[in-house]
Amino acid sequence: MTKGRVLALDVGKKRVGVAMSDEAQVAVSPYCVLAYRGAAVLAQRINKIVKEQGVVAVVVGVPRRTDGKTADMEIFARRIIEALRKALPCPVEEFVELYTTVMAQRLLGKRSQKGNADMKAAQIILADYLRHLQIRPDQEE
Repeated sequence: MTKGRVLALDVGKKRVGVAMSDEAQVAVSPYCVLAYRGAAVLAQRINKIVKEQGVVAVVVGVPRRTDGKTADMEIFARRIIEALRKALPCPVEEFVELYTTVMAQRLLGKRSQKGNADMKAAQIILADYLRHLQIRPDQEE
């Protein structure tokens, strides 16, 4: 993957957590939380961030069930990915995620605001994705 900032999204039907890497794709940080107002509106807002921040790729966490069945949120995430791919000037990758929101909530504690957990979940997705690229760089070429 080309060096530059990578954006990750933890999509939900109420909020979307956003995290971003540094240009070297080493450090990842929570970026913001966006209210979900539909896939087209989300795509416009993400497009603005992509252009302003010089983002080279967007990663969307796709939740999977452990029993192999298709989850409603998986279908929801794939619809968002479709809208993003039509709207953005950079690649949009999907990355399987399991329990990132639960992990984020545990890391932050019970008293954290829901938006903070969404950003933290996006941060976990992004860190896992970048780690995956280091282990298997040939998979994304």
